[in-house]
Amino acid sequence: MANSAAILTDAFPSDQRGLAMGINQIGMLAGSFVGLLLGGVLAVIDWRAVFLVSVPFGLVGTVWPTSCSTRRPRSAPTSAWTSPATSCSPSV
Repeated sequence: MANSAAILTDAFPSDQRGLAMGINQIGMLAGSFVGLLLGGVLAVIDWRAVFLVSVPFGLVGTVWPTSCSTRRPRSAPTSAWTSPATSCSPSV
């Protein structure tokens, strides 16, 4: 969830970012709410039943975005040397 804003900012053009981020937030809020309710119901039935739902959703949520994402060609960053230079600098 923490990286979704960065991924959406990179994946969508500037005129569609607001819609994409709004839909993403609705999905996260709805998923949190439904997950709590469904998890509570399943835990009353049998606590192992929670995994019958969460594991398939986790697998689909991992495989689906990687299978339908498209890569755009990028130009090399202009300051590519700053990251290694700053990470190797001694901290005083």
